[in-house]
Amino acid sequence: MRFRSVVVTILAMVLLAPVFVRAEEGMWPIDELKKLDFKKLEKLGLELEAKEIYDGKGGGIAGAIVSLGGGTGSFVSNEGLILTNHHVAFTALQRASSEEHNYIEEGFNAVELEDEIPAHGYMAYVLLDIEDVTKKVLGAVDDDMTDFERYEAIEQRIKEIVDEAEKDRDVHCRVAAFFDGMIYKLGTYFKIKDIRIAYAPPRAIGNYGGDIDNWMWPRHTGDFSFLRAYISPDGSSAEYAEENMPYSPPVHLAVSTAGVKEGDFTMIPGYPGRTMRYRTSNSVAHHQEYNYPSRIEMFGDLIAIYQEAAAADPGVAIKVASYDQMLNNSMKNYQGMLEGFEKAGLLKRKLKDEKKFTAWLEKNGKMKDKYSHILPEVEALYEDNETYREKSQIINIMNFPCLLLRAGSTLSRWSEERGKPDLEREPGYQERDVPRLEQGLKMIDMNYDRETDMKVMKYFLMLALELPAEQRIRAIDELVEGAENPETAIDGFIEKLYSNTKLESAEERIRMFGLSRDELLAEKDAFVAFAGELLVERKELEEKDKAFGGALNKL
Repeated sequence: MRFRSVVVTILAMVLLAPVFVRAEEGMWPIDELKKLDFKKLEKLGLELEAKEIYDGKGGGIAGAIVSLGGGTGSFVSNEGLILTNHHVAFTALQRASSEEHNYIEEGFNAVELEDEIPAHGYMAYVLLDIEDVTKKVLGAVDDDMTDFERYEAIEQRIKEIVDEAEKDRDVHCRVAAFFDGMIYKLGTYFKIKDIRIAYAPPRAIGNYGGDIDNWMWPRHTGDFSFLRAYISPDGSSAEYAEENMPYSPPVHLAVSTAGVKEGDFTMIPGYPGRTMRYRTSNSVAHHQEYNYPSRIEMFGDLIAIYQEAAAADPGVAIKVASYDQMLNNSMKNYQGMLEGFEKAGLLKRKLKDEKKFTAWLEKNGKMKDKYSHILPEVEALYEDNETYREKSQIINIMNFPCLLLRAGSTLSRWSEERGKPDLEREPGYQERDVPRLEQGLKMIDMNYDRETDMKVMKYFLMLALELPAEQRIRAIDELVEGAENPETAIDGFIEKLYSNTKLESAEERIRMFGLSRDELLAEKDAFVAFAGELLVERKELEEKDKAFGGALNKL
């Protein structure tokens, strides 16, 4: 869902998550560190001043903490060495592996710098600055706007802020929202594009216990790997090149061999995914009753497809390993979330809190006039969301594991967006995104196996045929219209799809990326055509999601 994907981006700012003795804990944006009671923290064992943790100028030990896009890492040497989790580096190992050199199973050890190998698709983001831009963002909206217009206005203003902040600078910027849009902050980062694998343990160590043990505490795995960041000789960010040199961070962490003991003060800077603890009962119910259960079932089905393919062919096992790992990781997380919801009685607690809030409003006339509409309106939004959520989930998720469909979707969408002025394009399709889009098209080969991709495609098409009548996907229904046996019709369509496409070739994908809209359609590529049909319906869902997000933002 567009709104929730924005939330993920929003909360991927540097946060501090201190966990204190006596279960005193909390999470703070790092630029608000000075608001904490440092005298109290000193009594609990903190020996650092606020500016020694983060000084607002890229200094302090927080400067050693980097985002790797999907996880956190720490600089642990003045030559750009990054310590991170094995599961964070796993996809890099998979992309570098072959049957001859299976780094997933065997691990990897670069004895010298020149032995290090590219971590394809990986970037490191080093925080330089955080600026509160709430007034700039919310200055774009007014009370007369529709919910959709509000979302669009905020999105447009964010693009303008980012464009201005990045102009003529070797930086990457993003605007993050907090509390679902009450506060907006601009983060400026130095983006390092050349990341290499230095060391990773064998899978038997790095993933000891497998996913049964994942997300559990204590966990007895050697969940660590070392990457290294490289920059060009002139100090700027650059793609992989032999002449690049290790990045020298302004701050790095010294690794302690002493360890920690019970009762020690701990404070953890990092890039967590997101927190939704201030959502209403409607959001909790959505996740507990639909989102998590449906994804657990779907991911379990996909894992079975990948594992069957892996068992039949060692080469395919390498290609599908990162999808197997990512899906298992997410599925175990969702299972744990559901268990936690039930143990904590979270939904009941949320409903109880909302009852108290409503009762409080009844006793406060001015507050009642101003806020009594909020909870009923939020509830109505989620009720409306239920009328298209199953369709939305299938049409959006299938783009991730169906690799040729993903390529066709990228090409189809890009051919539409590239004709617009840069700031009027959808986020993710601006000029600043071109290198990422091209890289994504190139790297498909590292995961692609035709037979497996066909099975995954069939899974989603058959799943779509089970959607309720009011949520049908037109482009898929048309495939079985008038067919006596829908499955046979789907099988026939898939055969034609894969037999009439050029997207299995990386060179063709990149060539077609450079075509205009008319030129792309003239190719008559089966996957581009099908992706274009699905795109019509995806954009309809995007409008609904934007209206949903704009309404929640306002409320």
